[in-house]
Amino acid sequence: MRGRLRDLARQHPFRAALLAIVLVSALGFAIRESVRWAHWRAFDTAAQAVIDTPTSGHGRLVTLSFDALGKRHTVDVRVDDAELEALRHFRAGDAFAYRGFWRELFVGTLVDMQVESGFVENLALQLRRVADREHLSSDAYLELLVAAVQSIPYAAGDDGVRAPAQVVFDGQGICTEKSITLAALMVHEGYDTVLWSFPTQRHVALGVATAGPSYRDTGYAFIETTRPAFVGQVDPVYRSSGPIHRPPEQISLGGTKRYTAGAQVAFILRALDDARKSARRSRAYPVSARTASAHREEFEQHAADLVRARELVGFISGNVTDRPRVFEALRERFVGTLVDMQVESGFVENLALQL
Repeated sequence: MRGRLRDLARQHPFRAALLAIVLVSALGFAIRESVRWAHWRAFDTAAQAVIDTPTSGHGRLVTLSFDALGKRHTVDVRVDDAELEALRHFRAGDAFAYRGFWRELFVGTLVDMQVESGFVENLALQLRRVADREHLSSDAYLELLVAAVQSIPYAAGDDGVRAPAQVVFDGQGICTEKSITLAALMVHEGYDTVLWSFPTQRHVALGVATAGPSYRDTGYAFIETTRPAFVGQVDPVYRSSGPIHRPPEQISLGGTKRYTAGAQVAFILRALDDARKSARRSRAYPVSARTASAHREEFEQHAADLVRARELVGFISGNVTDRPRVFEALRERFVGTLVDMQVESGFVENLALQL
Protein backbone atom coordinates (compact mmCIF):
# COMPACT_ATOMS: atom_id res chain seq x y z
CA MET A 1 0.00 0.00 0.00
CA ARG A 2 2.74 2.40 0.97
CA GLY A 3 4.56 1.45 -2.25
CA ARG A 4 1.51 2.39 -4.34
CA LEU A 5 1.27 5.70 -2.57
CA ARG A 6 4.92 6.41 -3.25
CA ASP A 7 4.42 5.56 -6.94
CA LEU A 8 1.39 7.85 -7.07
CA ALA A 9 3.37 10.65 -5.47
CA ARG A 10 6.17 10.26 -8.00
CA GLN A 11 4.01 9.92 -11.09
CA HIS A 12 1.18 12.31 -10.20
CA PRO A 13 2.41 14.71 -7.51
CA PHE A 14 -0.57 17.06 -7.79
CA ARG A 15 -3.14 14.28 -7.42
CA ALA A 16 -1.17 12.82 -4.55
CA ALA A 17 -1.09 16.17 -2.77
CA LEU A 18 -4.82 16.62 -3.30
CA LEU A 19 -5.53 13.13 -1.97
CA ALA A 20 -3.36 13.83 1.09
CA ILE A 21 -5.26 17.06 1.78
CA VAL A 22 -8.60 15.26 1.50
CA LEU A 23 -7.48 12.44 3.80
CA VAL A 24 -6.06 14.84 6.39
CA SER A 25 -9.21 17.01 6.25
CA ALA A 26 -11.45 13.98 6.62
CA LEU A 27 -9.42 12.74 9.56
CA GLY A 28 -9.49 16.17 11.17
CA PHE A 29 -13.26 16.42 10.66
CA ALA A 30 -13.80 12.96 12.14
CA ILE A 31 -11.69 13.79 15.19
CA ARG A 32 -13.38 17.17 15.68
CA GLU A 33 -16.88 15.70 15.41
CA SER A 34 -15.94 12.85 17.75
CA VAL A 35 -14.79 15.37 20.35
CA ARG A 36 -18.04 17.34 20.00
CA TRP A 37 -20.09 14.16 20.29
CA ALA A 38 -18.23 13.20 23.46
CA HIS A 39 -18.76 16.73 24.79
CA TRP A 40 -22.50 16.53 24.13
CA ARG A 41 -22.76 13.09 25.71
CA ALA A 42 -21.09 14.43 28.85
CA PHE A 43 -23.40 17.48 28.78
CA ASP A 44 -26.49 15.30 28.35
CA THR A 45 -25.39 13.01 31.18
CA ALA A 46 -24.83 15.99 33.47
CA ALA A 47 -28.23 17.43 32.54
CA GLN A 48 -29.93 14.13 33.29
CA ALA A 49 -28.14 13.99 36.64
CA VAL A 50 -29.62 17.37 37.56
CA ILE A 51 -33.09 16.17 36.54
CA ASP A 52 -32.67 13.00 38.61
CA THR A 53 -31.49 14.86 41.72
CA PRO A 54 -33.85 13.94 44.57
CA THR A 55 -35.62 16.87 46.19
CA SER A 56 -34.24 17.74 49.60
CA GLY A 57 -37.53 18.74 51.14
CA HIS A 58 -35.91 22.04 52.00
CA GLY A 59 -36.11 25.14 49.90
CA ARG A 60 -36.38 28.86 49.72
CA LEU A 61 -39.46 30.80 48.73
CA VAL A 62 -38.81 33.32 45.96
CA THR A 63 -41.31 36.05 45.11
CA LEU A 64 -41.68 37.24 41.53
CA SER A 65 -43.75 40.43 41.05
CA PHE A 66 -44.55 41.89 37.65
CA ASP A 67 -47.08 43.94 35.70
CA ALA A 68 -49.13 42.20 33.04
CA LEU A 69 -52.53 42.74 31.42
CA GLY A 70 -53.32 45.80 33.49
CA LYS A 71 -52.59 44.31 36.91
CA ARG A 72 -49.77 43.72 39.31
CA HIS A 73 -49.20 40.01 39.79
CA THR A 74 -47.18 38.28 42.50
CA VAL A 75 -46.27 34.59 42.53
CA ASP A 76 -44.31 32.71 45.16
CA VAL A 77 -42.29 29.75 43.96
CA ARG A 78 -40.15 27.39 46.02
CA VAL A 79 -36.58 26.70 44.89
CA ASP A 80 -35.37 23.36 46.23
CA ASP A 81 -31.92 23.49 47.86
CA ALA A 82 -30.86 20.24 46.19
CA GLU A 83 -31.73 21.55 42.71
CA LEU A 84 -29.80 24.75 43.35
CA GLU A 85 -26.80 22.80 44.56
CA ALA A 86 -26.88 20.47 41.54
CA LEU A 87 -27.09 23.44 39.17
CA ARG A 88 -23.98 25.01 40.70
CA HIS A 89 -21.96 22.16 39.22
CA PHE A 90 -23.74 22.17 35.85
CA ARG A 91 -22.15 24.16 33.00
CA ALA A 92 -25.21 25.51 31.16
CA GLY A 93 -23.01 27.84 29.11
CA ASP A 94 -21.57 24.85 27.22
CA ALA A 95 -24.82 24.84 25.23
CA PHE A 96 -23.58 27.88 23.31
CA ALA A 97 -20.02 26.70 22.71
CA TYR A 98 -20.70 25.55 19.13
CA ARG A 99 -22.78 26.61 16.13
CA GLY A 100 -25.05 24.91 13.65
CA PHE A 101 -26.17 21.33 14.33
CA TRP A 102 -24.23 21.08 17.59
CA ARG A 103 -25.64 24.28 19.06
CA GLU A 104 -29.16 23.09 18.23
CA LEU A 105 -28.46 19.76 19.92
CA PHE A 106 -26.92 21.36 23.03
CA VAL A 107 -29.56 24.10 23.40
CA GLY A 108 -32.36 21.61 22.84
CA THR A 109 -30.91 19.40 25.56
CA LEU A 110 -30.64 22.37 27.93
CA VAL A 111 -34.24 23.50 27.36
CA ASP A 112 -35.60 19.95 27.62
CA MET A 113 -33.75 19.59 30.91
CA GLN A 114 -35.34 22.77 32.26
CA VAL A 115 -38.81 21.81 31.02
CA GLU A 116 -38.53 18.73 33.24
CA SER A 117 -37.07 20.58 36.22
CA GLY A 118 -39.00 20.85 39.44
CA PHE A 119 -38.53 24.61 39.53
CA VAL A 120 -40.04 25.26 36.08
CA GLU A 121 -42.94 22.95 36.95
CA ASN A 122 -43.58 24.90 40.16
CA LEU A 123 -43.30 28.29 38.47
CA ALA A 124 -45.60 27.24 35.62
CA LEU A 125 -48.13 25.98 38.17
CA GLN A 126 -48.20 29.35 39.94
CA LEU A 127 -48.56 31.26 36.67
CA ARG A 128 -51.29 28.90 35.51
CA ARG A 129 -53.22 29.67 38.68
CA VAL A 130 -53.05 33.35 37.81
CA ALA A 131 -54.32 32.57 34.31
CA ASP A 132 -57.20 30.49 35.68
CA ARG A 133 -58.13 33.17 38.20
CA GLU A 134 -58.11 35.90 35.54
CA HIS A 135 -59.76 33.68 32.87
CA LEU A 136 -56.95 34.41 30.42
CA SER A 137 -57.00 33.28 26.80
CA SER A 138 -54.08 31.34 25.36
CA ASP A 139 -52.66 34.57 23.87
CA ALA A 140 -53.02 36.46 27.14
CA TYR A 141 -51.45 33.59 29.07
CA LEU A 142 -48.43 33.68 26.76
CA GLU A 143 -48.17 37.44 27.38
CA LEU A 144 -48.29 36.74 31.11
CA LEU A 145 -45.36 34.32 30.82
CA VAL A 146 -43.43 36.81 28.71
CA ALA A 147 -44.06 39.71 31.11
CA ALA A 148 -43.00 37.61 34.11
CA VAL A 149 -39.57 36.88 32.61
CA GLN A 150 -39.14 40.34 31.07
CA SER A 151 -39.61 41.85 34.54
CA ILE A 152 -36.46 40.13 35.86
CA PRO A 153 -33.70 42.79 35.89
CA TYR A 154 -30.98 42.49 33.26
CA ALA A 155 -27.62 41.81 34.90
CA ALA A 156 -24.81 39.29 34.58
CA GLY A 157 -23.87 36.79 37.26
CA ASP A 158 -20.43 35.63 38.30
CA ASP A 159 -20.58 31.97 37.28
CA GLY A 160 -21.36 31.86 33.57
CA VAL A 161 -24.78 31.02 32.16
CA ARG A 162 -27.33 30.16 34.85
CA ALA A 163 -30.44 27.98 34.74
CA PRO A 164 -33.99 29.33 35.37
CA ALA A 165 -34.00 28.43 39.08
CA GLN A 166 -30.78 30.38 39.55
CA VAL A 167 -32.00 33.34 37.49
CA VAL A 168 -35.20 33.73 39.50
CA PHE A 169 -33.44 33.02 42.79
CA ASP A 170 -30.74 35.62 42.05
CA GLY A 171 -33.31 38.06 40.70
CA GLN A 172 -31.31 38.91 37.58
CA GLY A 173 -30.16 37.50 34.26
CA ILE A 174 -28.70 38.24 30.84
CA CYS A 175 -30.42 37.69 27.49
CA THR A 176 -29.23 34.09 27.19
CA GLU A 177 -30.39 33.14 30.69
CA LYS A 178 -33.73 34.92 30.48
CA SER A 179 -34.41 33.45 27.04
CA ILE A 180 -33.73 29.91 28.31
CA THR A 181 -35.99 30.60 31.30
CA LEU A 182 -38.87 31.81 29.13
CA ALA A 183 -38.28 29.08 26.52
CA ALA A 184 -38.58 26.40 29.20
CA LEU A 185 -41.86 27.93 30.42
CA MET A 186 -43.26 28.28 26.90
CA VAL A 187 -42.39 24.72 25.85
CA HIS A 188 -43.67 23.41 29.19
CA GLU A 189 -46.99 25.13 28.48
CA GLY A 190 -47.13 23.86 24.90
CA TYR A 191 -46.24 26.95 22.80
CA ASP A 192 -44.40 26.36 19.52
CA THR A 193 -41.10 28.02 20.39
CA VAL A 194 -37.82 28.83 18.65
CA LEU A 195 -34.64 30.41 19.96
CA TRP A 196 -32.69 32.92 17.87
CA SER A 197 -28.98 33.41 18.40
CA PHE A 198 -27.57 36.59 16.82
CA PRO A 199 -23.85 36.07 16.14
CA THR A 200 -23.08 39.69 15.21
CA GLN A 201 -25.09 41.44 17.93
CA ARG A 202 -24.20 38.78 20.53
CA HIS A 203 -27.83 38.48 21.53
CA VAL A 204 -30.38 35.75 22.17
CA ALA A 205 -34.15 36.08 21.76
CA LEU A 206 -37.18 33.84 21.25
CA GLY A 207 -39.96 33.36 18.75
CA VAL A 208 -43.46 31.92 19.03
CA ALA A 209 -45.47 30.52 16.11
CA THR A 210 -47.89 33.20 14.99
CA ALA A 211 -50.97 33.58 12.83
CA GLY A 212 -49.99 37.19 12.12
CA PRO A 213 -46.93 39.01 10.74
CA SER A 214 -43.72 37.19 11.57
CA TYR A 215 -40.06 38.01 12.05
CA ARG A 216 -38.13 37.66 8.77
CA ASP A 217 -41.08 35.67 7.35
CA THR A 218 -40.20 32.72 9.59
CA GLY A 219 -43.73 32.16 10.84
CA TYR A 220 -42.62 33.16 14.36
CA ALA A 221 -43.24 36.40 16.25
CA PHE A 222 -40.19 37.96 17.91
CA ILE A 223 -40.02 37.94 21.73
CA GLU A 224 -37.49 40.17 23.49
CA THR A 225 -36.69 38.90 26.98
CA THR A 226 -34.37 41.61 28.32
CA ARG A 227 -37.00 44.35 28.69
CA PRO A 228 -40.79 44.82 28.54
CA ALA A 229 -42.04 44.70 24.94
CA PHE A 230 -45.02 43.44 22.96
CA VAL A 231 -44.89 39.95 21.52
CA GLY A 232 -43.81 40.72 17.97
CA GLN A 233 -42.03 44.01 18.74
CA VAL A 234 -38.48 44.00 17.34
CA ASP A 235 -35.66 46.45 17.95
CA PRO A 236 -34.46 47.72 14.53
CA VAL A 237 -30.93 46.48 15.22
CA TYR A 238 -32.19 42.89 14.98
CA ARG A 239 -33.84 43.54 11.61
CA SER A 240 -30.51 44.44 10.03
CA SER A 241 -28.92 42.08 7.54
CA GLY A 242 -25.92 41.94 5.25
CA PRO A 243 -22.18 41.53 5.74
CA ILE A 244 -22.16 43.56 8.96
CA HIS A 245 -25.14 41.91 10.67
CA ARG A 246 -25.49 38.23 9.90
CA PRO A 247 -28.98 36.68 10.21
CA PRO A 248 -29.73 34.83 13.43
CA GLU A 249 -29.42 31.09 13.87
CA GLN A 250 -32.85 29.57 14.52
CA ILE A 251 -33.24 26.62 16.89
CA SER A 252 -36.59 24.82 17.16
CA LEU A 253 -37.50 23.84 20.72
CA GLY A 254 -40.91 22.17 20.42
CA GLY A 255 -44.53 22.95 21.25
CA THR A 256 -47.64 23.28 19.10
CA LYS A 257 -49.72 26.29 20.26
CA ARG A 258 -49.67 29.49 18.22
CA TYR A 259 -50.02 33.16 19.14
CA THR A 260 -53.10 34.55 17.37
CA ALA A 261 -53.02 38.22 18.43
CA GLY A 262 -50.20 39.13 16.05
CA ALA A 263 -52.42 41.26 13.80
CA GLN A 264 -53.44 43.38 16.78
CA VAL A 265 -49.81 43.87 17.76
CA ALA A 266 -48.92 44.84 14.20
CA PHE A 267 -51.64 47.49 14.25
CA ILE A 268 -50.47 48.81 17.64
CA LEU A 269 -46.89 49.05 16.41
CA ARG A 270 -48.04 50.86 13.25
CA ALA A 271 -49.95 53.32 15.43
CA LEU A 272 -46.86 53.83 17.57
CA ASP A 273 -44.68 54.41 14.52
CA ASP A 274 -47.18 56.89 13.02
CA ALA A 275 -47.41 58.76 16.33
CA ARG A 276 -43.64 59.04 16.57
CA LYS A 277 -43.43 60.35 13.01
CA SER A 278 -46.19 62.86 13.71
CA ALA A 279 -44.36 64.03 16.83
CA ARG A 280 -41.15 64.54 14.85
CA ARG A 281 -42.95 66.50 12.14
CA SER A 282 -44.73 68.75 14.62
CA ARG A 283 -42.00 69.38 17.17
CA ALA A 284 -41.13 72.88 15.84
CA TYR A 285 -44.71 74.17 15.78
CA PRO A 286 -45.18 75.16 19.46
CA VAL A 287 -42.56 77.90 19.03
CA SER A 288 -44.16 79.04 15.78
CA ALA A 289 -47.58 79.11 17.43
CA ARG A 290 -46.25 81.57 20.00
CA THR A 291 -44.13 83.80 17.77
CA ALA A 292 -45.62 83.79 14.27
CA SER A 293 -47.59 86.79 13.09
CA ALA A 294 -49.38 84.82 10.37
CA HIS A 295 -50.92 81.34 10.13
CA ARG A 296 -51.00 81.18 13.90
CA GLU A 297 -54.16 79.04 14.00
CA GLU A 298 -52.55 76.50 11.69
CA PHE A 299 -49.42 76.40 13.84
CA GLU A 300 -51.54 76.02 16.98
CA GLN A 301 -53.30 73.07 15.39
CA HIS A 302 -49.96 71.43 14.61
CA ALA A 303 -48.80 72.14 18.15
CA ALA A 304 -51.91 70.36 19.45
CA ASP A 305 -51.14 67.45 17.13
CA LEU A 306 -47.71 67.22 18.77
CA VAL A 307 -49.28 66.97 22.21
CA ARG A 308 -51.67 64.24 21.09
CA ALA A 309 -48.90 62.32 19.33
CA ARG A 310 -46.66 62.43 22.37
CA GLU A 311 -49.52 61.33 24.60
CA LEU A 312 -50.19 58.39 22.29
CA VAL A 313 -46.52 57.40 22.24
CA GLY A 314 -46.44 57.57 26.02
CA PHE A 315 -49.62 55.53 26.39
CA ILE A 316 -48.52 52.74 24.05
CA SER A 317 -44.92 52.63 25.33
CA GLY A 318 -46.11 52.62 28.93
CA ASN A 319 -48.49 49.69 28.45
CA VAL A 320 -46.49 47.14 26.46
CA THR A 321 -47.53 44.42 28.93
CA ASP A 322 -51.25 45.09 28.28
CA ARG A 323 -51.88 44.44 24.60
CA PRO A 324 -55.70 44.03 24.93
CA ARG A 325 -56.13 47.39 26.66
CA VAL A 326 -53.93 49.23 24.17
CA PHE A 327 -55.70 47.72 21.19
CA GLU A 328 -59.16 48.53 22.53
CA ALA A 329 -58.11 52.10 23.34
CA LEU A 330 -56.77 52.58 19.84
CA ARG A 331 -59.94 51.15 18.33
CA GLU A 332 -62.05 53.58 20.35
CA ARG A 333 -59.74 56.40 19.36
CA PHE A 334 -60.17 55.48 15.72
CA VAL A 335 -63.96 55.39 15.91
CA GLY A 336 -64.19 58.62 17.93
CA THR A 337 -61.61 60.74 16.15
CA LEU A 338 -61.67 59.60 12.53
CA VAL A 339 -61.28 63.14 11.23
CA ASP A 340 -58.02 63.50 13.14
CA MET A 341 -56.49 60.38 11.64
CA GLN A 342 -54.11 60.29 8.70
CA VAL A 343 -56.13 58.15 6.32
CA GLU A 344 -53.49 58.30 3.62
CA SER A 345 -50.86 56.80 5.94
CA GLY A 346 -52.50 53.39 5.94
CA PHE A 347 -53.21 53.66 9.67
CA VAL A 348 -56.99 53.67 9.25
CA GLU A 349 -56.93 50.88 6.70
CA ASN A 350 -54.90 48.67 9.03
CA LEU A 351 -57.26 49.37 11.91
CA ALA A 352 -60.34 48.69 9.80
CA LEU A 353 -59.05 45.18 9.20
CA GLN A 354 -59.15 44.57 12.98
CA LEU A 355 -62.71 45.87 13.54
